[in-house]
Amino acid sequence: RHYQPSSGKGLFSLRTAINEPFANRNAVRYLRMMRQKSPTELVSFVTNGAYLDEPTVAALAELQPVFFNLSIYSADPGIRRTVLRDFRDDRALRAVDLLLTHGVAYMTNLVMWPSIPLSDMERTICYMADRRATVIRVCLAGYSRYLAGDFDHFQVDDYWPKVVEAVERIRENCPVPVLIEPN
Repeated sequence: RHYQPSSGKGLFSLRTAINEPFANRNAVRYLRMMRQKSPTELVSFVTNGAYLDEPTVAALAELQPVFFNLSIYSADPGIRRTVLRDFRDDRALRAVDLLLTHGVAYMTNLVMWPSIPLSDMERTICYMADRRATVIRVCLAGYSRYLAGDFDHFQVDDYWPKVVEAVERIRENCPVPVLIEPN
């Protein structure tokens, strides 16, 4: 009913952005339909924030209760361009301030690849904590031989302990919970 295999079309198009609900220009309309059908149901989703402009964030504020995972990775626009291939200016970072202004609750996560410096992880955690993320989750990156792409391969036994040590240090002074888990 919501997906046509022959055309590859559905509610959310995989061609524009994998797992990004707001890549579909009708996403807010669908959220409104969901809210109308279930006025008190918590609506939850994951977004990379690249499509969260002022009208979209204002709509999310009207659609409460919503709670979502803003997968930010980094608060540095240059790192976001390199690691996420995010070429939508710094819209995801501007969205963080819009969420704060509109009082929309969210959690955030960073997937730590060796291409993201630990110092950037610390800056990003502080940035998100200052903007009232309710929870910050640091995901320990991993891969298998099936993961396509041009990236530096690494040994999790060498890399993960460095990330865990840095997170444990950062946690001591962070006003919001900072979780760590394998991705």
